[in-house]
Amino acid sequence: MGIDGSATSVDFWIPADSDNDRYISTLSFICGYGASAEMWEFADSNSALTNGVKVAYNDTNGDERIIMNPKANYSFQRSSLRPFSTTNWEDRGFAATGDYGWLATIPLDRIMPPFGIKLDRGTKQKLTITIRDDCTDADLFNCHAFGFERFE
Repeated sequence: MGIDGSATSVDFWIPADSDNDRYISTLSFICGYGASAEMWEFADSNSALTNGVKVAYNDTNGDERIIMNPKANYSFQRSSLRPFSTTNWEDRGFAATGDYGWLATIPLDRIMPPFGIKLDRGTKQKLTITIRDDCTDADLFNCHAFGFERFE
């Protein structure tokens, strides 16, 4: 997701399954970059994003529900609901041996209990991550979604 979405936003999504209810319980973001960064910037860009990285889903009525819209390194860390400090949030060796970076695991099942986001089978519901800024300062930027499908 380390792309330029500043002129035209780019969506990454998980659609509802045609046969099974799909539950997304966790999102795991990873971001790697070349130089040590500050909490107030995105990656090591020396500034926060202007529009952010929108994480949203379409509910049963087709309405978009925004879960989060992080614009800076601290926004991702804060959304993970885990304690952190300004000295232990960044690590080394993400995209290359000397690179810096961070991990942020967003527990959707704690934000939207009991199982996170439910995408009803056979619907147009989806979970979307929209890149709305230039995120190319991140050498590595992606998200893995975890959850389960339930069938009847």
